[in-house]
Amino acid sequence: MPAVSILSLALGLAFLSGINLYLTTFLAGLASRMGWLDAIGLSGSLPLVSHPAVMTVAFLLFLLEAFVDKVPWVDSLWDALHTVIRPAGAVLLALEVMGSADPAYRAAAGILAGIAGLTTHMTKAGLRLLINTTPEPLSNILTSIAEDIAVAGIFALLLLHPLAGLITCISLVVILWMLLPKLFRLMKANLYLMWKKLRLPGGSERAKVVLSDRITAEQDMLLHSQLSGPVTVTWAVPCVTGKVRGFPNLLPNTFGTLVSTREHPGALVFLSRRWFRHSAARLSLPGCDAQHESSFLSESLVIYSKADKRVATFRFTRGHEALAAQLQKDISRRIRSGASDDAPPILLTPAEEIPAAIPHADPAPDTTTVVTAEPPAAISIAAPAAAPALPATATSPEIPAGPQDDIFRERQSPPTQPEPAPETPAATHPAAIDPFPLDSTTAAQAHTDPSPTPAPTQPQQNAS
Repeated sequence: MPAVSILSLALGLAFLSGINLYLTTFLAGLASRMGWLDAIGLSGSLPLVSHPAVMTVAFLLFLLEAFVDKVPWVDSLWDALHTVIRPAGAVLLALEVMGSADPAYRAAAGILAGIAGLTTHMTKAGLRLLINTTPEPLSNILTSIAEDIAVAGIFALLLLHPLAGLITCISLVVILWMLLPKLFRLMKANLYLMWKKLRLPGGSERAKVVLSDRITAEQDMLLHSQLSGPVTVTWAVPCVTGKVRGFPNLLPNTFGTLVSTREHPGALVFLSRRWFRHSAARLSLPGCDAQHESSFLSESLVIYSKADKRVATFRFTRGHEALAAQLQKDISRRIRSGASDDAPPILLTPAEEIPAAIPHADPAPDTTTVVTAEPPAAISIAAPAAAPALPATATSPEIPAGPQDDIFRERQSPPTQPEPAPETPAATHPAAIDPFPLDSTTAAQAHTDPSPTPAPTQPQQNAS
């Protein structure tokens, strides 16, 4: 029984040191001085921690930590400073409890104590980072009080029922180790977003966003493994996942790249790298909605489905509000257009290529048909050329006047005339086809007088 009690107390104190080292040290010294260890056969086994100076320092530091733990973000800074102190204190307490045991047992107890103390410390630090994302301080206060109560309760269990206390501590360590990868990703993501927020100058937000379409060769191969046929990247943005539920192969708090393609408007692909391997998750957009949300550490793009309760959150650093809003508009447009996950490619014609494509789709009428549609013009021009070959007679046969008469008169008019006379309506004047040239005075009167002249008059004057 003393061996089980010693091992239980050693590992139990190490487990509690990762949560609150100073309260654990003070309780261990108080139990040694009050004789509470006599019931488990460990009377006077903790002379170091029961020293008044050690107990006083531990109690003062416990009061300081009780205040610091209730202030948001200050508690996370306090946890960061104790990343080495708490596991080291857990090892020292375990070695103090082991006393003068065999060195091999002392070394094994020290290693197990370091693992237990580091596990509980990382769990506490990760949960505090998660709680600090909520701006209200009430959650920090309640969490700090719950941690102190848990330390006191497990310590009492170790004194009253050492075996039950040992089983409890070992079970909790195993459970925490199963949750540790998720907590590690949570800590990594929140620390990254917090660092970016601290480095962001005040009021600096990008109003204009230029989306990039560049991905690495490894990401290109992963993208083609998720999407069939030719793939053209529309945009690719780096981000961190947040809350995820219902989307396969998509894990929360994972760094990666969200990719959209032209040929598959109803799907998005998240490309990430976990440990030493790359992974891809395909998100089907039909039936989903997109929303932009702002939080304390990040700008979030939320894709969710009301029907089957699916949700996927992609977080961007503060200052990228315009980027998250533009992505939300693009995804909402895709959803409203009714594009399915396996939709055919959408081939958009650039604006500069539209004029070149119109003649092929709707050819213009052939301009040669306009020329062939005017045969009278060609005949009327050729008719006056044969007029001088007529015999000189006093009278000429009656030929109906037409547009060709005006053309002939313009060609026979004297060169001293400043401009050609305006065209007159078609007339039946026989002088229009007279082969004999007119003098200048008569020609001018013929062009300027719009009223027709009787047919027999002018040929008689020319003959006299």
